[in-house]
Amino acid sequence: MPLLFYGPGGGGGGNGYKYQSKDVSGLSYGRNADGSLTLSWSDPEDGGPAAEWKGAVVVCKEGAPPQSVDDGEIICESAVKNQYRDAGLILNVGGPGYYYGVFPYTKDYVVNVDAANVVYIPNAGYNVALENASWADIAYISSQGIADQVWSVGDEKELVLSGDYNGSVMMQIAGFNHDNLASEGKAGITFLSKQLLGAGGMNIIQGGQYWWRDTTMRIDIMPQIKRAFPADLQKFIKTAIKTSSGYKDYNSSSNGVRATEDDVFIPSLSEVFDSAAIDKKYPFKTSNYYSPEYAKINGAKYPIFETDADVKKSVLSGGGARWWTRSGTYTAYGESFFCIGADAGISVETYKTIQGICFGFCI
Repeated sequence: MPLLFYGPGGGGGGNGYKYQSKDVSGLSYGRNADGSLTLSWSDPEDGGPAAEWKGAVVVCKEGAPPQSVDDGEIICESAVKNQYRDAGLILNVGGPGYYYGVFPYTKDYVVNVDAANVVYIPNAGYNVALENASWADIAYISSQGIADQVWSVGDEKELVLSGDYNGSVMMQIAGFNHDNLASEGKAGITFLSKQLLGAGGMNIIQGGQYWWRDTTMRIDIMPQIKRAFPADLQKFIKTAIKTSSGYKDYNSSSNGVRATEDDVFIPSLSEVFDSAAIDKKYPFKTSNYYSPEYAKINGAKYPIFETDADVKKSVLSGGGARWWTRSGTYTAYGESFFCIGADAGISVETYKTIQGICFGFCI
């Protein structure tokens, strides 16, 4: 059957256009008592005379969503409306780790291959341990809004790096539905590294101001870390909106909080400690130190940092090492950033010093 997409001048509909049908709805997979997988969906209603529903083609593909009826293996074609809505189509081809496109077409054989008509079946289902889940599985479960039903804060997964950074680092779930996304909504999962990755300085770019936004840590090092991720993780990273405090000098109108969009980031002071803890650990304002008030509103504390003991074990700095936060301040020694110590204490270091890096990302 020739399944084609017609554009202007194709005839039909009385105006030279042929339109695709609406999307299918309720597209999901399930399992029968015997363990066989099924695919269920509701076919769309007609979209008018120029988009009258005729049937649906089911295409199976491994590794990526099918983009057309020719992009994968056709496993079913149905011209009976809602034939598989209740009992479901038994999947004898593919299975876990495969994408299924249910592409409706009209009487003029205009095919709707929108992403809304594609579903992915995770490799190991919803009960897989985080350490054994693929990044594709993790991304899918996160996208369904059920990650907190499957895993817990503190669950760990090894991340193998290659490129500018090599070796492996243990990632841990810092929180669910915590970070705001640049697209919209919340990130299903935020990961933070359990070990510090190397060490570096914040360093301000020439002509920049004293913010996380203008540091080489953000502009150079964070992209290098992302490039060291395996390709099957990089494609699932979500861009997060991060707020950070900064100070140009004691009285500058530039002092305050700025927002950035980041794929990979380091925590802020307020993502590690709440306001009360910051006041207790850093209660002073002298001629040498600017108040940390702005740093208190650089995002909400991650659940993984519930107590000081959690901070100590969640980031295994070791050797008395300190690690940067992206929260800036101002001292008599120049523009500075807050740091976290191995003892869960707070210190302030000028941007040129070398400290450890705890990095994170959202899926």
